[in-house]
Amino acid sequence: MSHIELTRRSGLDQAKDRIRGLVKIAGIIRPEDFERERELHATKWFDNRFISPVAATYAFAADYQEGYRAAWAKHQDQAESVRVRGLTLGRRTDNAGEFTALWRARQHADELGVPYDFYVQQCFDLLRSRGVVRIPRPNQLYAKSWLRQITERIQAAWAVRQRELPRYSILPQYQSAAFREIAAQIAHIEWARRCVELGANDRL
Repeated sequence: MSHIELTRRSGLDQAKDRIRGLVKIAGIIRPEDFERERELHATKWFDNRFISPVAATYAFAADYQEGYRAAWAKHQDQAESVRVRGLTLGRRTDNAGEFTALWRARQHADELGVPYDFYVQQCFDLLRSRGVVRIPRPNQLYAKSWLRQITERIQAAWAVRQRELPRYSILPQYQSAAFREIAAQIAHIEWARRCVELGANDRL
């Protein structure tokens, strides 16, 4: 399900999802990890500010799987890539350890304020360039041994992207007709303004 589809669901459906999500994470995610969500809501990429942390983690998982398949096609076997999963999420029984790893990797992406697909691709490219031949697992995308390098690479790459080919949210919540002075909407306007200014400065 896309970010747009997630945010267009009815209020009742979203409320049910949040309840199911809280039940799910109660026995999996540590309280201190869940507490971080309050501060991350103001830094995460705009597409992810209108969905719950659980829904955001599944969105991250979907982007991880896409990146995994793309990496498999490039470095292993293109024909086989359509069948590989890279994750057990979505099967009858979710893997608690895998879900926790995805949660924490997603939180780091939220801390840096970048889209999940961008985060995953940058992590894959970095680890590959450092000699990690196997496609990275979710826990490697925030591992302490790589965290500083991951952070520096993503911040540098995102700064370039912001100047050269800025990315904006296409969610209906950010369209002018939907503007209600919500914090996320105001932040998105500021983001767009800053991208325009950076691009203009580069052309001077």
